[in-house]
Amino acid sequence: MRGDSMEPEDYDGMVWAAKPLLQNILTTKMNLPSTIERPRMAIMMKMLKEVFGSLSEEQRVQVKDWVKKQVIQMHFNCTRKPTSSSESVAAQKPPTSRPKIHDHSWGNNETDDEEEKDMNVTKRCPPRLMWLKMEALKAMGPYLSRLRLDDVSSSPKDELCQFFNSSQFKPSFSEVPGMKPFLARTFLQRVQECSSDKMEFTQHVGRLGMLACFYDDPPMTMSTNLTKHLLSELSDCNNSRIKRLKKHLVRALMSSSMDTASPALLRDLGSGATMLSPDELSKFPVSAIKEALTTLGSRVRWRWSQAKQLAKKLLGGRKEVSGEELMSMGSVVRGLPTSLLKTVHFTQDILGKEGLNNITNEMSKGQRKAVLEGLHSVVNASELVQKAPDPLLSSVSLHTLVKANLTSLDQIEGKHWNRAHVGCAARKLFTKLEKVRPGYFHNITKEELDEIPTLLLIHLPPRKVKVLPDSVCPVFLDKMKEANLSSLPPGAPSRPALTQRALQCLANGGNISGLSSEEVSRLGPLLCELPPYLLSLMAPEALNASLQSMASCPQTHPRHRSWLKEVLSDLKDTLSQAPVSPPPDLSALRKKLFFLSINPPSARRKREVDSINDTVPTVELIEELSEDNIYWTPAQLEKMTVETFTSTVETLGAIPDYSTDQLAMLKEKATQAWGPVTHMNESVVIQLGCVSQGFSDTDLEQLPISLDTLEAIAHCGWNESQIKAVWNGFAKHSNLTAGDLGAVEIVALNQFICGLSSDDIGQLNVDAFKEAVNSMDDVQCSLLVTKQFKELAVAAFGQPSNWTEADVSTLGNIMAGLDAAELGSLDPSVFSFLSKSSIPLIPADNFAALSVSQLDALGPDNAAMVTNAQRAAMGAAQRAALDNAQTGTRAEPQNYTSPPTPESGAPSLSIEGVAAFMKPFLFLLLGFLLL
Repeated sequence: MRGDSMEPEDYDGMVWAAKPLLQNILTTKMNLPSTIERPRMAIMMKMLKEVFGSLSEEQRVQVKDWVKKQVIQMHFNCTRKPTSSSESVAAQKPPTSRPKIHDHSWGNNETDDEEEKDMNVTKRCPPRLMWLKMEALKAMGPYLSRLRLDDVSSSPKDELCQFFNSSQFKPSFSEVPGMKPFLARTFLQRVQECSSDKMEFTQHVGRLGMLACFYDDPPMTMSTNLTKHLLSELSDCNNSRIKRLKKHLVRALMSSSMDTASPALLRDLGSGATMLSPDELSKFPVSAIKEALTTLGSRVRWRWSQAKQLAKKLLGGRKEVSGEELMSMGSVVRGLPTSLLKTVHFTQDILGKEGLNNITNEMSKGQRKAVLEGLHSVVNASELVQKAPDPLLSSVSLHTLVKANLTSLDQIEGKHWNRAHVGCAARKLFTKLEKVRPGYFHNITKEELDEIPTLLLIHLPPRKVKVLPDSVCPVFLDKMKEANLSSLPPGAPSRPALTQRALQCLANGGNISGLSSEEVSRLGPLLCELPPYLLSLMAPEALNASLQSMASCPQTHPRHRSWLKEVLSDLKDTLSQAPVSPPPDLSALRKKLFFLSINPPSARRKREVDSINDTVPTVELIEELSEDNIYWTPAQLEKMTVETFTSTVETLGAIPDYSTDQLAMLKEKATQAWGPVTHMNESVVIQLGCVSQGFSDTDLEQLPISLDTLEAIAHCGWNESQIKAVWNGFAKHSNLTAGDLGAVEIVALNQFICGLSSDDIGQLNVDAFKEAVNSMDDVQCSLLVTKQFKELAVAAFGQPSNWTEADVSTLGNIMAGLDAAELGSLDPSVFSFLSKSSIPLIPADNFAALSVSQLDALGPDNAAMVTNAQRAAMGAAQRAALDNAQTGTRAEPQNYTSPPTPESGAPSLSIEGVAAFMKPFLFLLLGFLLL
């Protein structure tokens, strides 16, 4: 039934029913009607505006193009496509047939050619058609954010101004993520023409929506009220130009205030308070700070130095805090000492409160570990693991998880577990079930299988998956359809085992060609695991459904990429667009932007480029450049004034990878500002951040660094001697030895744990290490230190030959400390659970001791991390196994060893057949699968 033959109430009902479908649509392209009456277009656009946030970028552009086409057709009766003269030439060519691909989009299924015939359009539109009038502007709504630049100029000034003054303008530019900055500035420039001057336009800035984030040139002088109004409109904007404007507005309000510490001023500043220095924030009364934290909530994120100062102000010298008070602090909790968090007075009901989730999301690893330690005193392990918010859950150790005794679906599902957690819980559950009844999975019932959480079932060992009885297939397939495979590494043996068992359930022993598209859809995420040879055995309809679903696979298997590449190679002459080009070199782009920032066009006209070193870093430039301050030369940094350095030190200190010469110059500025390191306090060290790398090892030992500061600067590019110096200085200032370190301290030390000597590591408490090690996953120590931590791991987890997937996953980079014999003793099934970062850290000689089966089990991600030196130390058979792992090649199951011959009844799908049937989906998948 076509839309123009429907009753109005029926049409309204159809559009209403289409809304939830569009919000969950899987196909990339929608079939929108070729023509539509004006009243019905208004109904449809109302619905399309409501689902804007749910559509893909391609779908949003499609809607924009469709609206433009309808407007031009309705009001101008012309087309942008070639007219009949060119069509007559095309008509002389023999028609080509193509299969009609039906998807689950709403609307009719007419082809573009058929749609064009229905238009009754006889003329070509003029090049400069002013089509974007008031009615079109209103109809488009948020889809205006996807217009082309030349479309913006297609709007007559009077009608655009009329739209700007209407109540529909702001909603059209609110919540439109992804709008191109240049398009936003073009729109802004056009609507600015609607006002006589800047002052008048600034009074209407509240109408701009997200366009306000590009309004960076207000009048030089504004009233206090207008300044407050503009600052409030910029509260959610974060681009560099707006940050500079917000700081200017904040300074203007501070200058115009009689009392720079009044509660009213803090209210007026709103999120602009994040532009104040720690000292300025400390002058506001506690009551005003509490009110601001309540009002701002999670909308703002304080810099660490600000959070430290605000936390100090709120505590007022107290060494204790309640759980309720903790949750009221918002992102200021980042500034609380780790030592204080261990002593927080928690109540048993704290775990069920949303506030705990919010604040722990702001915390560092060490702080989260401290909170867990405090919670242990009021709740048992089982309640803690069941009710802990996701940010805390990631810091729960395997030891605590084992004690939690989790077995039911309600206890496990709905949580963001990491791989180690899931592997541990699954192993524990399966062992318990086997004790209940020997051979439990050989004769498991549908009811029993249904009780096993899907999150754990996908970790069932392959040998147990293989023996699941056919009677449980319906339940097994239902669980696989809803499974989340993210806790299984790409090369995990369970993936192919689950896929094969699901296919056996569907195909009754191997008749893949008989599967329908509905049956294929029951595979759920296992569709992403199907190898090409199985895809080639499917009937065309089922293959169509598979390819559509594969477009949403979170990770495309290398085998699919190579297979599709072969198909596309044969189709390359028919493709109208080239494959996606490599991503641009962002470092080169950043360097070019740096050059343009410090040498504006006017300056470049006045002087030669080779005099760039004459540019002096200023406060404005440094704040605008942010991480691109890395490109200042030492000579330029030397010309920076001490005042500029102290005003921007936190921005400069956030950069982790300065050169030695840059650090030497920045260190010199620090000593000019605050004197030698013996005169510096912790507040200065916090502000210096990564600039501290410029100090000598002797100076580093004298810096007053707390445990919390260590964790904050751990990401800087410290070398081995500096790490040792910082640890020695911290231990001396804190009067601690390695034996005094608990789990919280081990986690908070972060990279500086690598500074411990052999004797220090020997003093570490094994239980504390066992509790902390899962939060040390990103720590990379020297090989010698890693070997010593490996000895500690053996003491905590037993011999490597007995380590499970969960153990290997939780030990992270410490796995690189195993010697050749220990690596060789590992079960092949654990190799896909090795962290990617640990692979290149393994010495080549030790890596060469791995067996073919171990290398084959690495999986694509880990195999891709193998270094040239490691590969060179291998034999031919090992290199072949590594290649298999990297490409995802596995031995084909016996049930499907080769494609059946045509006599068997299965269709033989040639390249031509694939091309004819799948061409639309190859276009759809091309950009995704070849990434």
